[in-house]
Amino acid sequence: MTDRKARVASWTRKAVARLKPYYKAPLAGDPLRLDQNTTLFGNNPALAKVRTTDLDLTQYPTRDSDALRLALADFHGLPEDRFVCGNGGDELLDILCKAFGEDGATIATPWPSYSLYPHVAQVAGLRFHPVPTKRGFAQLDVDGMLAAKPRLAVVASPNNPTGTRFATGEIERLAEGLDGVLVVDEAYIEYAGLKHSFLPRLDAFDNVVVLRTFSKAYGLAGLRVGYLAANEELARMLNAAKAPFNVGVLPEALAIAALDEQEWVDAGVKAVRQERDRMAAALAKRGLKVHPSEANFLLTEPPAGASETADLLRRNGILARTFTDAALQRCLRFTVGKPEHTDRVLQALEAMR
Repeated sequence: MTDRKARVASWTRKAVARLKPYYKAPLAGDPLRLDQNTTLFGNNPALAKVRTTDLDLTQYPTRDSDALRLALADFHGLPEDRFVCGNGGDELLDILCKAFGEDGATIATPWPSYSLYPHVAQVAGLRFHPVPTKRGFAQLDVDGMLAAKPRLAVVASPNNPTGTRFATGEIERLAEGLDGVLVVDEAYIEYAGLKHSFLPRLDAFDNVVVLRTFSKAYGLAGLRVGYLAANEELARMLNAAKAPFNVGVLPEALAIAALDEQEWVDAGVKAVRQERDRMAAALAKRGLKVHPSEANFLLTEPPAGASETADLLRRNGILARTFTDAALQRCLRFTVGKPEHTDRVLQALEAMR
């Protein structure tokens, strides 16, 4: 077995050999999932409106998810050729790295941010350059991002795991100064308000891509469907770089149906916003530092320590997200759900007082 381990290591790219596994939640029992920012408001009604017997699953889907691209074009009021669909936003990040990231080129992102960014950069052979945010988590260091001279810059807004929405003017200044591709990751934009989306500004720039997902506000994380919007030249290159047939027939049909469920999406967003304020106030009252958030989660700093508090919650059947990154080791992140979910957290925290 030792010889096998050595042989496999000798074939493996060094960048991949150094990778650490992505977060994997302990799932003993049936815990309350406050660790992955997925919806706690039940299934999207779209699931009941698509009959699998109406789909031809004997054949591959279209190469580029043609029906979903048409639906997105109608939904956003943009031409069909501006969209690229993927097996979740994470696959689209991988495609962006493959399309625009030469070996050894730099990918820069404000930090702290989504922990998968350095992972996909490392797999693609890119140098990952984190640029610390300013004023705590609140402001982009645009000059620092530009100084890194990245081929790809990725800005999540609202940011994960901090919940910060960066100012549109900062993102515009970054796009204008960047000799490379800027990815604006809007996985949580519905919770901040679509008026803050960068998507309507795509035609003003040669180098901007906006990433969206059906995993959060649309409640379809288990389907793994995401998409990006860009100008026609960027989208053409990305569709050429991705694998064909990368979104299955059933996920595509359900994503299309979900676009017609805006009333359900809007109701969920409204409920999260209301409960987010209540949860933030209640956690602060119990001594946790709560960072401002425009997403469906709250980043906190428990006085008893993040890992100790997470362990207590786990013993009470509640999962919250901890972090290994130095900038976040004191932090614990909670998904915002229904009032009864918040109340369970508050009851468990009483045991630590």
